[in-house]
Amino acid sequence: MFNLKGKVALVTGVGSPEGIGFASAKLLAKAGAKIFITSTTKRILEREKRT
Repeated sequence: MFNLKGKVALVTGVGSPEGIGFASAKLLAKAGAKIFITSTTKRILEREKRT
């Protein structure tokens, strides 16, 4: 895995916990990036607590 420390990632479509957006956000965070997530649903508030 590569190092993204000091980088920022904006990930859209993170409303579903089984979706590619949430999975991508988790991987980017593991690589060290600071994550900003967005969604068109209120489920995004649940994702915020898991990352």
